[in-house]
Amino acid sequence: MFIEELKKEIQTLVKLYRFLRLAYMFQNNILPGSIKKEDSDELKSFDISENYHKLYMKALRFVHTVIPERETDFINLNSNAKRAKTKNFDLEDYDLTLGIQGMYRTDFSDPNGLKYKRQTAVLLQQQADILQSALDIMDSKIYNVQGELQYNIFMNELDAAEHLLKNNFVRAAGAVCGVVLEGHLKTICIQHKIKITRKDDLSKYNDYLKNNGIITQPNWRKIQYLTDIRNACDHKRDSEPTSEQVIELLNGTKQIISEID
Repeated sequence: MFIEELKKEIQTLVKLYRFLRLAYMFQNNILPGSIKKEDSDELKSFDISENYHKLYMKALRFVHTVIPERETDFINLNSNAKRAKTKNFDLEDYDLTLGIQGMYRTDFSDPNGLKYKRQTAVLLQQQADILQSALDIMDSKIYNVQGELQYNIFMNELDAAEHLLKNNFVRAAGAVCGVVLEGHLKTICIQHKIKITRKDDLSKYNDYLKNNGIITQPNWRKIQYLTDIRNACDHKRDSEPTSEQVIELLNGTKQIISEID
């Protein structure tokens, strides 16, 4: 629920950014095409400076959280580091700190500073695009976080299995490894949108992944071998699983988790 609310908030900010850009273009006479009377009244009365600074601070928080790799780009659109240092008004280093305040140079060829006004509109669009990209990758970011957390949980469980094995709880150690391996393969099936049922088990997940081209034949055979060891640990049979077999299951599970996703 929290994630969906977060997405809606970012969507709202993107829409506001785009409306702010339209209002800026309208108020500075650089908006192409005609505008309806009711729309023009709203655009005309919109406070560019006040709303921009509010939007910028809110948007920056989301950029910092979701796509920190774009944070510097986002900040530079607002206050270009090179421009701030040199105090130049060159179009190349122009930023929204100047644009929103209406600070620009004019000359004989551009008495109204149109090129700077158009650049301001471009910079507003770029900030909106960065914010939109944060929204676009949220699902994958969330999946990556979930995957990392699950990986850590699985590895902790395998550490527990290793501890059991060292204390000669061979069957229990193998059972824990089997649960981890099955959970990992089930997660991969879900990730690749493979239809599964509640009755499916480790062997079924292995078949699904091979049949859908997610894993290779050698990987499938290896997992089948590990499944046989897991089954020997889960079910009472004439012969007990050996420590060597469970070590193979433990190491094999670690390798599958690390290499197949």
